[in-house]
Amino acid sequence: MLDNRKIGLMARLALYEKREGKEDFRLAKYYRSDYVRFQMLKTFFYVTLGLAILAVMLAAYKVEYFFHIAEKNYVQFGLLLFAVYLLILVVSELVTAFLSAYRIKNSRERLGKYYNNLRSLRKYYKGNEEI
Repeated sequence: MLDNRKIGLMARLALYEKREGKEDFRLAKYYRSDYVRFQMLKTFFYVTLGLAILAVMLAAYKVEYFFHIAEKNYVQFGLLLFAVYLLILVVSELVTAFLSAYRIKNSRERLGKYYNNLRSLRKYYKGNEEI
């Protein structure tokens, strides 16, 4: 005879494993702080690479302008570029830290519900074996 409770539990477990479970199982391998640090390190490299590529593209586009600014102060211009880089980097690192902490927190909560459903299913099977 079919038991709706068992079928419901198994369906929830299967849907979780198929959808969010893959990512959650991958995130479960990390400590929270290690995951956040790893995401922040990736953000540092990607932001630095992206801004370097953007700077090269802009320099190539405005090459005539840079040849005609002999009277301009290069140190002040360099400091301005560095300040903009730091501002973009700090903002992106903060956003990454908050988002990755939020992502791993939600992942752990979903995994907790998944394991509770597994325990319920295991109890159901143990209860029916004795009958």
